[in-house]
Amino acid sequence: MGTNTRGPVLVTSIPIVDAVLDRHATALGHDFIPYRNHVYRVVNLCLAVTGGTRDDLDKIAVAAAFHDLGIWTDHTFDYIAPSVALAREYLADRSRSDWIPEIEAMIANHHKITRARAHPDCLVEGFRRADWVDVSRGWRRFGVARPFITSLFATWPVPVSIGGSSNSPPPGFPGIPSRRSPWSNCEGAVHHGCGFTRPSVGLL
Repeated sequence: MGTNTRGPVLVTSIPIVDAVLDRHATALGHDFIPYRNHVYRVVNLCLAVTGGTRDDLDKIAVAAAFHDLGIWTDHTFDYIAPSVALAREYLADRSRSDWIPEIEAMIANHHKITRARAHPDCLVEGFRRADWVDVSRGWRRFGVARPFITSLFATWPVPVSIGGSSNSPPPGFPGIPSRRSPWSNCEGAVHHGCGFTRPSVGLL
């Protein structure tokens, strides 16, 4: 898969993302803005990695909006299956069932440390890379230009209360946070070091 090293123009309005997140605003609670920022960064990073088309943008937007949402809707860090179920329902309701296999794979593989085994023309590997760039705050770049990554975090920042700056990797990187991650200054876990904390009810 090729990479885009030039730093494309930021996509600052993504109606699919906004509509999905607005629908789940109550569940997201105080994490609405941090999660929205994470989603917008991942969408832009995925476009940068893949050089995606308009159809790709819509697919990426759906996958990004739902990829972690099960944390809040199902109050669990075993959230891949709930997130996939939400995305599947959303697509079926909009007569886009043909997108379901690819978007399910994008969500299911986004934490994979090694390369996703998927057709090179699909978005699964690009989405995985985009999430890793965001997780590492640019320490893993996959060819994405540093100025572009800097502009992403300036536009959609990580809350400084999480610890560290948006230009430094989360403490403990490259490990994936455990359910009782030491990354947070707060009780519980911080997903990805990307700025949103564990829901308060019934997780562990």
